[in-house]
Amino acid sequence: MAEEYVIVIFPSTHHALKAERVAGEKGIDVKMIPVPREISSDCNMGMRVSCEDEEAARTVLEESNVQCEFVPWLV
Repeated sequence: MAEEYVIVIFPSTHHALKAERVAGEKGIDVKMIPVPREISSDCNMGMRVSCEDEEAARTVLEESNVQCEFVPWLV
């Protein structure tokens, strides 16, 4: 059975690493992954977030000035 996640993509590795750090500091469960080929990104790193944690991730990344885009994804 497929699980739905949100893939967060970034314009640079700097933003990806900052996102992983600030999300972890807030206790948000994330996993860094290679960006799937079907998703376009300037950075090849993406961050997988559960749908339940999407709103918290959006808030913390916005507050931390992390440039990113959220893309729904089925795994």
